[in-house]
Amino acid sequence: MQQTIKLSLPTVPQFYEKFVWSTGGHSAAAGHGNLYNESYTAFIQRAAKPMFSALGLDFEARNYAMGGMDSTPHIALCQEAIFGVDADVISWDFGMTDGRAFWKTNFYANRVGMHTRRPTHISLGIEGRQFNQRREAIRTAEDMGVPAMYFNPSIWEE
Repeated sequence: MQQTIKLSLPTVPQFYEKFVWSTGGHSAAAGHGNLYNESYTAFIQRAAKPMFSALGLDFEARNYAMGGMDSTPHIALCQEAIFGVDADVISWDFGMTDGRAFWKTNFYANRVGMHTRRPTHISLGIEGRQFNQRREAIRTAEDMGVPAMYFNPSIWEE
């Protein structure tokens, strides 16, 4: 006897038409030294758009990373102006420019939590010697109610 399983996609509220990923970071996040379509923001756009389209949503990835800038105070305090008021995700990839100033990671994440749309803060590029301190800064933001997470690429190396 053969069993058939019927799968259905979740329904998305009618008012929700577009999902916006906004990238913040230093020159490597901006894709400097590569072609723009080789930046990970462009890659996310190409990879995620068909998946979101299957759910009836448009997906837009915006690259607002800027070379030589650290995350705080300028970018963190002007997030709505830089990333837009419709962002669903605002990423952080300032490890090279923020250095050991872990308070900047926390400050940036908390500002994401105060953003108009209340997007998720995703930290990228936190691996390395300062991994534990940056992870703790993100956990502190989570404890304060900010939707936050980090991506650890070392899990893919196994």
